[in-house]
Amino acid sequence: MSQHKHEANGLTFLYGWDRPLGYFFLVIFNRHGHPVWSNMNRFDPAMSIDEIDATMQEYGHRLPETERRKLIGDRLRESGI
Repeated sequence: MSQHKHEANGLTFLYGWDRPLGYFFLVIFNRHGHPVWSNMNRFDPAMSIDEIDATMQEYGHRLPETERRKLIGDRLRESGI
């Protein structure tokens, strides 16, 4: 599993590739470290990179292009491709 952290607008965005589950994840924490959003609360917790970006935009921030490339690389390395 990969994990990346990005802080903006008083929030911490934790995201990455979960190899055993085979999908990307996202958890958003407030400045006190409490989760305010998690992909595990969705009916289908599997996320795409575009869904991570769209969710981050709902909280006033975009997924930086450099982070998008890291996630793509994580998936390629972790899935054995």
